[in-house]
Amino acid sequence: MPLTSAPLTLFLAIELETRFAAHAAQGILLGFVSQELFCLTYAWLSLRFNWLICWLVRWGVFFAATAAFAHSTAPLAVIFAGVVSVFLLVLRQWPKRQAQVDKVKEPTWEFPARMVVATGFVLGLTAIAPMLGPLVSGLLAPLSIFAPMFATFTHRFHGTVAARQILLGVVTSALSAESSSLSLAA
Repeated sequence: MPLTSAPLTLFLAIELETRFAAHAAQGILLGFVSQELFCLTYAWLSLRFNWLICWLVRWGVFFAATAAFAHSTAPLAVIFAGVVSVFLLVLRQWPKRQAQVDKVKEPTWEFPARMVVATGFVLGLTAIAPMLGPLVSGLLAPLSIFAPMFATFTHRFHGTVAARQILLGVVTSALSAESSSLSLAA
């Protein structure tokens, strides 16, 4: 679900006009590629490494992909076709290995902390969007603070299989968010 990108696009349209928000929506589409790549990276790394290494490397992948797209000028149809192609490639390359999900009780502070961080991200990105411009603002919007937090906490408290299941859910739900971003950009 577009839990950060949809509110961000709405706030940008209200504060900075619909043209800015439409350009940001194109960036959001490209940002989904970065998100899908970091989900795939975490899924594969989780087979061998602990949550901290997975968390650090996946951020590097996200920001490297985002930097690569920062100056993109491709037409909307090409961007969407590329996003869908990466989506299908990620699903095809997803690790198939399964194991038992560990049952552990999370700390009581975990869920409220996730909500505060995610809300702060949306508000902060909206505030600095004029400085970043529409494309970079859009590229960062799918960052989906929820997905990294859920995956990392789940990996830490419930194991790698549960973390990969969450990330696969993020990847598969991204297609609906990509469709909503396409309609906003058009």
